[in-house]
Amino acid sequence: MTPFIIPFFLSHQGCPHRCLYCNQHQSGGRRAEPLTSPGVTRGVEAGLSSSRLQPGASVEVAFYGGTFTALSRDRQSALLGAVAPFLKRNLVQGIRLSTRPDALPCDEVEFLESMGVTTIEIGAQSMDDKVLEMSRRGHTALDTREAAQRIKTAGLKLGLQLLPGLPGENQASLESTLQGILDLSPDEVRLYPALVIKGTPLAKLYQRGEYRPLTLEQAVEICAWMFKSLTRAGITVTRIGLQTSSELTQGLMAGPHHPSLGHLVKAEIFYRAIASSLQIKPARGSDVTLFVAPRDVSQAQGHARSNLSRLSRDFGNLKIKIKPDPDQPRGLFRWQGEMFSVI
Repeated sequence: MTPFIIPFFLSHQGCPHRCLYCNQHQSGGRRAEPLTSPGVTRGVEAGLSSSRLQPGASVEVAFYGGTFTALSRDRQSALLGAVAPFLKRNLVQGIRLSTRPDALPCDEVEFLESMGVTTIEIGAQSMDDKVLEMSRRGHTALDTREAAQRIKTAGLKLGLQLLPGLPGENQASLESTLQGILDLSPDEVRLYPALVIKGTPLAKLYQRGEYRPLTLEQAVEICAWMFKSLTRAGITVTRIGLQTSSELTQGLMAGPHHPSLGHLVKAEIFYRAIASSLQIKPARGSDVTLFVAPRDVSQAQGHARSNLSRLSRDFGNLKIKIKPDPDQPRGLFRWQGEMFSVI
């Protein structure tokens, strides 16, 4: 069961500078006041009483945005300390936070572990130093590798965040980035295709015609490729695309944002898997019925049933039907008595 997350946001707090693409007030929403330890206590209590918390689900408190480990040690202690009573009573089972790879010295990792942190997410963004430099990240791929190793050595879970579509990126750098991430073997990855947000240096490059973001089609293709490779390696992809908010909608200038980008990506993966199986094992007759897990039906059919029409068109007007089977494992489909893996 997926953990129940109680989120807190620290937009830009602790960040040493602004990256080329970043405006967290627009992409992550605004806070009316700075986060305090009493605010964390109230937020955790509210989260634990939420009707969305399912019985038996583990609970994680998450500090997103900003650079948590670049906050003063006193501030870190206050925020993490507010979660400690809930950890002690086993009402909360873990803490996760996000940070930069160059803000994780050994003593910081040891401190976080002592305060109950269980997962650290690193904003790697790319493993190509040229792309990192053009994006004004202020760190290198080596910084990411070293920080990741410290996290794993401490026995904490490692998460990595990637931004496909940054300036200077090409197919070779994408492949290098993916291989670099696979080599680090994180527990989880988030894929956030780069967007053009108002008030960022990237927006100025875009307005001058010096930067062209990925199209939605390109982003779906890249994320599908990455998702398959990561999943095959046993790495969980926890999110694809930024969550839609009124602030993001107002601030978005260009780029491959879609409120259901993750669904589009997984539908594309299903389409390719089904198309491949039809090429290997041609259909007998004009009707094809595939059986999938009930929760996979919408992904197999595609957004607005687009997979069905694409498959019909690509394979001589076949009539494709997708039927749910409660005994069918997720990520697999059954056709003509054989089982096929989506990944």
